[in-house]
Amino acid sequence: MFYKEKVSRRFLLKSALGATGQLGIAGSIQNALAQEEAHSSRQATILVNLRGGLSQLDSFDPKPTAPAEFRGEFSPIATTTPGVQFAEHLPLLASEFGHFAVIRSFCHNTSVHSLAQSYVMKGDQFTKAPAMGAVVVDQIGWQVPPVYVAIPDMPPNAGLLGPNCDPYNLLGDGGELLKVSPHPQDKAATLDLQKRIALLESLDGRFNKAGVSSEVLEVRRTAYRQTTELIDSQALRQAVNLELESPKSRERYGADRWSQYLLLARRLVEAGSRFIAVTFDDRGGFGTWDTHRDNFKDLKQFLPRLDHALATLFRDLWERGMLETTQVIVLGEMGRTPKVNANAGRDHWPKAMSMLWAGGGVRGGRVIGATDDEAAAPVTRPIGPKDVAFSVLSRMGVDPAVVTMPPSGRRILPNGEVIKELVG
Repeated sequence: MFYKEKVSRRFLLKSALGATGQLGIAGSIQNALAQEEAHSSRQATILVNLRGGLSQLDSFDPKPTAPAEFRGEFSPIATTTPGVQFAEHLPLLASEFGHFAVIRSFCHNTSVHSLAQSYVMKGDQFTKAPAMGAVVVDQIGWQVPPVYVAIPDMPPNAGLLGPNCDPYNLLGDGGELLKVSPHPQDKAATLDLQKRIALLESLDGRFNKAGVSSEVLEVRRTAYRQTTELIDSQALRQAVNLELESPKSRERYGADRWSQYLLLARRLVEAGSRFIAVTFDDRGGFGTWDTHRDNFKDLKQFLPRLDHALATLFRDLWERGMLETTQVIVLGEMGRTPKVNANAGRDHWPKAMSMLWAGGGVRGGRVIGATDDEAAAPVTRPIGPKDVAFSVLSRMGVDPAVVTMPPSGRRILPNGEVIKELVG
């Protein structure tokens, strides 16, 4: 199919620049490349968090020749790239492999869920470091619709960048859409809101007259102002109203919760949001993918849902012409033990895991890095959370090497590097 042959415009321009020695032509190409770099600053990111940690052997890095206690119960299936196999419960993603790359050598050294979640979302083990989305807010500033959105709950927060850079939590308890009310046409509700805001301003005015200054008070004032802007935003109201989506599109995504989350994420990108963190987790606690027991029984239920949701999003973004400007990253905080335990489960294993990366010029159908015969450790190209975060932010036009955190001025991600193989 055509999408397999698609090469990013930036890649072609750089190739042409290296091949030409004519000054006029080279100058034109340099200008085009400058425009491409400016374009990168408008990139959006959808980060899909598989809370709990997906088994690499039972998904994107099967080891069919390993002993039974390692390879598990699932059989491998072919993908659109010769020689690359996925687990049998991911047939749609296998057929859409031309849209994304797989990194099989993602790894780190943290096996505690909360710490590992923080690490992969930040790229930094410093507990007060900001999540990637918070860095984007810090660089872009407040806007409506929100720059950084969480679906359905809060990922790691902004840390030292402050609460004004925290994600906007779009969904309520149970993952249901919050009612964005009062509606602008509801005059009674709007008047009531205006009265509340007037009362708040009156109370705040007394603090000002008394010469009282408080950082907490300023944060609250900002939050109230931003909340009012969100309530008044017709763009946000339309973005979160899935009933405005075409019947064909709604049918395509289906009624499953995770697919609905990704449809919502796509609509938010269209509305102007820049970083959407989506969590696939129906269990709470340590997460859906934390399969210490009955790993294969559970994955037979969850993998088909993951398969449908992601494959639909990739195809939808491609057909809408959004994949070039929207990168999608899919990862968990850790992998699972290569050897199946006595409870037919797999335990914590941060030393090797698989992740997906699509969009923004990423060349699909390729595998980056490799693990050993038991998927226990990378044997080529180990990639850590700092490299992932560095690549995400750099591709969004943010230089993580120069962004600093108050009050110390500590640099964000001082040691990361871009994963060049994604586009090379």
